[in-house]
Amino acid sequence: MDAKEGLYNKKEYKLKWKSIVIRYIKVLSSIKEDDENFNLATDLLYRLFMLLEQAKLGKIFITTNPFRDVNIDEVTLYQGIMKRYFVNYDNMFTDRFLKDIIDLSIINKRFLLWPVYIYSLEMKKIDKLLRLWDKAGDNYLQFYREFKKNNTNQLYLEYLSLNMVIMAYLANYLRKGIGFYYSYSILDKKDAFDLLFDISSVFEDKQLFLYVYEDGLSRRIKPTDEQKAEYEELKIKK
Repeated sequence: MDAKEGLYNKKEYKLKWKSIVIRYIKVLSSIKEDDENFNLATDLLYRLFMLLEQAKLGKIFITTNPFRDVNIDEVTLYQGIMKRYFVNYDNMFTDRFLKDIIDLSIINKRFLLWPVYIYSLEMKKIDKLLRLWDKAGDNYLQFYREFKKNNTNQLYLEYLSLNMVIMAYLANYLRKGIGFYYSYSILDKKDAFDLLFDISSVFEDKQLFLYVYEDGLSRRIKPTDEQKAEYEELKIKK
């Protein structure tokens, strides 16, 4: 609360905030599952993680790269926090995390693959991934209707649609997931393909990339020469 009110965005706190954050992360992470404060510590740790993400935008700490400044890998921290939440996962967290993985992309001004991947894998372990996909779909359609009326929330919809593709892939629901992606895309079909192509290109499992490319061809989307070359190279390696 103090940080969000600007208390630490002052010269005298330029270095001090780092030691405070490092100490909080160490203390909160050390609280084990059998401690009565485990759930509270996990939630505070998550709030601190989101605060550091928001600090990338400035006006919280005197930095634009808070994770580097405290020498903490944000992906590793997020993964650890999710594992803690899933010790006693409650469905009430679903809406919160679904919104936050989109906010993380908005804060970073680019689509982030790792939050949805880590969160979706944890949901898959407890057999709730399809439920998450359905929840995301309901959320998407709600904002999609608003977009059609008022032309609002475009960036939110773009990121949510990409998150849903990753969820669908991990849930072995890819055909329906890609179908939903194109059916309700707010982008031109070729632009939607290019965006999905770029995301699938960096995905570790190249089966997603191959599916995205070949599905695009079936939809009569003409790939660029560069996209063709990337596809052919991957086919040879495969």
